[in-house]
Amino acid sequence: MTDLSPAELQQLTGQKKPEKQAVALLALGIPFRAAGRALFVAREVAQHWPQWQDRQAGVRMDLVR
Repeated sequence: MTDLSPAELQQLTGQKKPEKQAVALLALGIPFRAAGRALFVAREVAQHWPQWQDRQAGVRMDLVR
């Protein structure tokens, strides 16, 4: 299981600072782990949230006929 990179976490939450990212993750209901100032969101968990799917660039092949 891999975690989102700091850039992906910033993209998901729309926040740069870890404190604000934690507040945004709580508001979105996305589970995360914290170790000091570092936040970790499992990639497998994030992929199931609409907020993550909406922020992904490119064509979603599962919607293409």
